[in-house]
Amino acid sequence: AFYFGPEQVSPMEPLAIKNSIKQQVPTYLPYIFLTLVRLNIHTESMDESFPIGLLLGPAVTFGNMAVAASANKNLFKELIKYHILDKVDNPEHTDPLHR
Repeated sequence: AFYFGPEQVSPMEPLAIKNSIKQQVPTYLPYIFLTLVRLNIHTESMDESFPIGLLLGPAVTFGNMAVAASANKNLFKELIKYHILDKVDNPEHTDPLHR
């Protein structure tokens, strides 16, 4: 049994934790609408428009998606590495009577 203060807790499996808190990669797809962004420069002698969104939209979208996917992968690795149910603990570490 595991306790947090006086309350008994049941640890979750790493896969269940990952599925409940991971970043949803497709949620970054709306950033693709940044592709429509244009930089307009107006002066007395000229008007210019630059389609900066053609670079900005895909870069932000796919950059965020790659970072989120990598973070999800690293999260799962750490959840497995530090999963308490897979650990064998020496009683000297947790039992005051064995110190």
